[in-house]
Amino acid sequence: MTDFTSIEKSLQMAEQAVYQFQMSAVPEQFQKAQNQLAIAQENITKLKSQGVNSTEIKKAEEHLKHLKEAQIAVQFS
Repeated sequence: MTDFTSIEKSLQMAEQAVYQFQMSAVPEQFQKAQNQLAIAQENITKLKSQGVNSTEIKKAEEHLKHLKEAQIAVQFS
């Protein structure tokens, strides 16, 4: 079962991976960031499918959106 703790952890790992990609801009870091972002998205989707739709979920979705935007900005710079 997915819970808020797993979402927070996956978002932290995604944030760290995106940051590392920003610092290095190497393909391996890009792939790692992509994977971590996908895991975070999957955890959010699982929790929403369980009927949870709270402020914490909306905050997590917004955080994930910003991380994806940051990754895209680095990718195309």
